[in-house]
This record gives sequence, structure tokens and C-alpha cells, in this order.
Amino acid sequence: MPPYKTFFYAALSFLLGVLFASVKLGWGILVLQSAVVFSCVILWYVRKDREFAYIALLSLFLLAGAAYCGWYDAETEPAGVPFGEQVSFAGTVADDPIEKDSSQDLVVAVAEPFAARVLVRTARYPEIPYGARIALVGTLEKPVPEGYRNYLEKDGIYAIVRYPQISVVGKEIGLPSERVLLSVKHFATDAFARVLPGESAAFLGGITLGERAEFSDGFKAAMSASGTTHLVALSGYNISILVDAVLALLVGLFRRNVAYAFAVLIIVGFVAMTGAEASVVRAALMASIVLFGKHMGRTHDKRNLLLFAALVMVFANPKVLAFDIGFELSFLALFGIVFLKEAVHDAWNVTRAKGFFSWRENLLTTAAAQAMVAPLLIAQFGFFSLTSLAANVAILELIPLTMALGFALAGASALSYYAALALAWVTHFFLAAETGIIWFFSHLSVPISVNGGFAFTALYYAVIAGLLAYAAKKRRAALAMSFSSPSIVAGPHYE
Repeated sequence: MPPYKTFFYAALSFLLGVLFASVKLGWGILVLQSAVVFSCVILWYVRKDREFAYIALLSLFLLAGAAYCGWYDAETEPAGVPFGEQVSFAGTVADDPIEKDSSQDLVVAVAEPFAARVLVRTARYPEIPYGARIALVGTLEKPVPEGYRNYLEKDGIYAIVRYPQISVVGKEIGLPSERVLLSVKHFATDAFARVLPGESAAFLGGITLGERAEFSDGFKAAMSASGTTHLVALSGYNISILVDAVLALLVGLFRRNVAYAFAVLIIVGFVAMTGAEASVVRAALMASIVLFGKHMGRTHDKRNLLLFAALVMVFANPKVLAFDIGFELSFLALFGIVFLKEAVHDAWNVTRAKGFFSWRENLLTTAAAQAMVAPLLIAQFGFFSLTSLAANVAILELIPLTMALGFALAGASALSYYAALALAWVTHFFLAAETGIIWFFSHLSVPISVNGGFAFTALYYAVIAGLLAYAAKKRRAALAMSFSSPSIVAGPHYE
């Protein structure tokens, strides 16, 4: 078996083992493992293909993945947390506080009298910055329901304290680099708010920095109804859109390798400007994999690069695989962009011409990403809008330029308020168009909801797998025909 296939089956088995262990499949993991081995042995015997024997052997990595997940849970589960009791403790604000209308959420790293990360909800004022040393008196609660508890635990948070007595007892002691990055982020959002109307400033902060604290409830509902919430989630999908737009510009100006190098620098700068949060780092890694996949070209290289990115993130934190919606959306959307879009080209001979203002390219890219994430969106939000494809295609024509204008506006505000104000007039034109599209399609939403659970999801992705297999078969047939064609073989350009 070639090395690329060995890696693919081993990595896929390991990730499935982590996933099954995360959802507490228990002894069912052994049943599935046995079923895979038995099926491969039968196929090896019937088809006389030794590859099935290798697959059976590599599927044992499924057990390794499950064991790793169990080990990680045992190592990271905090001991001695006095749930349900009022206790005094001290800690350091470990992340950028999330500010809301009437409250702020702090992630506090506690060392004594227990070691854990705690989510603290307190009054909106006074503001408590990242790195502050604080003392608290409050009651520790276990997060409920289970889905919310899993969501917090993937970030290492195992307890909640609501409106405790709180006081700042020490100066900021966080990482200097983190403080610098966060100050840049806050400077940019403040600059947007100074020169743009409220809704436009909030949306620009969302698409460039992932900030959603200033969104009104009505606008959040409009994004949900129109299927555009992902635009402000800073997923790998969003970053790949930005990188694609940059590459389209740079490839015409520089050699291909230089253009790709600039694109990598832009991803690094983007991560730094957003504060280098874990979710953004994961999204940037996903986007980088797609970038290098396009550069390498071969299907199995792109597939293994995507799996490698997932492996890196799962090794660092196995909980992201089952409980991080951002990771799941990024992975599935990018899978759709890299593979499903190509399958559509191959299966139905769809032209690769981008069309006017790249409308055809954006349509296929968005449709492929939306098709891959639809079951996940239904499971997470209860519905999926049939009009979301049109909404996303309309907005994605404008997003890359709007993001570039947003970064330019933030830079201009460091030099002159009036320079930023002048640039804001142009930026606001695009922002008004984008928010207008969101509101328009929120009223045209055609929601569908399928309460099919695991059976529906499995059937849905089985159909997509069938399409990918059909497209691969057509691609192989076309390749074989091109090599057997006398006009190609005998042609001087082939020699």
C-alpha cells in the first residue's frame, strides 16, 4: 500500500476512534472495530486484494484514538472542585473578556485552593482586563445542560460562578504578546465604532475580527434566518475566501510561489490582529491547508493535508472533534470546497470559467460548502434555509473587498481620524449593501428542518460519498482515455 494511503486510513481510523469515544459509544467501539476487520477480511478473501488486509490492520488505530481520548479526559479533568459550595479563591483572567450589554464573562485560571479554569459572569462595570489578578467569593456550579458543559470543557472550563463578590488584587500579568495583540484588536473595533454607524461597525468587526458582542438581537436573528451567521464566525471557510481574493490579485502581479508566500503572511497577520484566539488559529490552520492543497494539486495530497490539520488539532485537544461547532463547520466546509466542488466539475462537466465578477466560482464554492454543513446546521440550529445559498453568493461578492477596506480603515485611524472618516464613507457603502442583503433574505427565508437524527445524517453523507466516488470514476476514465488517445500520445507536445 502506498504511504499516502497508509496515512489516510490510519489517520481516519484514529479520528473516528476519538469521535466515538467523545460521544461515549463505549463497548460499541469494539463492535464497530470488529465489524470493520471482519468486512475487510471477507473482501480480501473474495476480491483477492491485499489492500483490504492493510485496511483491517490500520483500522486498529480506531482503538488508539479512543484510548487517547480517554487518557486526555483523565489528565485534564480537575480534581477537588467544590461544586455547590460558596468558596473564596483567586485567579488570573486568562482570555479576553466577553462584554455584553449588562454583563461581562471572564475565563479565570485558578491555582488554589483547586486547579481549574472557571467561567465568571459579573457586572458590566468596572471592566476587568485580560491578565488581571482577581479575588472572588461565590458558588461554583456545574455547567448545564450537557451540551453546554461539553462546549465549555473543550476550552478547559469546568465550572461557572455567577455574579460573585469580586475585586482586583494585582496588576496585569498576562503574556505581553497577548496583551499587545488584544490591544490592536480593541483599537480596531473602537476605530470602527468611531466612524461608522452602529450596525455597520458591528458587522465589520464581525467579518474582520470575529467580534459579535455589539450585534443587536434583531440582527442576530436576521443572520440566522438568512443563513449568514458563519460570516462572522471566523471559520476556515471565511479565511479561505479572503486568501482566494488576495491570491487572485497577487498571482497577476508576482510569480505563483511569491503570491502563495504573501498569502501565508496575510493569514499570520490576520491571526495576530484577531488576538490569536484558539478558534481563529484553528480556522487559519484549516485555510492554510486548503491553500497548500491548491498549490500541490494532487487529490490525495489535499485529502491527507486536511486530515493532517485535523490530527494536529485533535492531538492538542480531542474534545474539538465532537464539541467545537466552529472546528466542525470549518472542516466540513473546506472539505466541500476542496473535494465536492471538484466532484461537481467532474461528474457533470461543469465549466471552470469563473464568470462575470466570479459569480459562477462563488456559486459553486458556496454551494459545495453549504451542502457539506447543512446536516450540522440543522442539528445545531434546528433548521436550514433554502435561500441561504443565494444570500451567501450575493454577499461573498463583496466580503473580500470589505475586509480589505476594514483593515485599511483600522490602519488609517492610527494616522488620522479624518483619513479614517473619509475611508469609512466608502466602506459603509459596501457594509450597507451586505447588511441590506442579510435583512432582505431574512424575510425570504425558506427554512427546512429534518428530525432524522443520526440516520438522516448518515444517509445524507452516504449520498455525497456516492457522488464523490462517481466523480472519481469519471475522472479516472477521462484520464485513461487521454493517455490512450493516439492524437495525444503521438502529438509532439506530449513527447
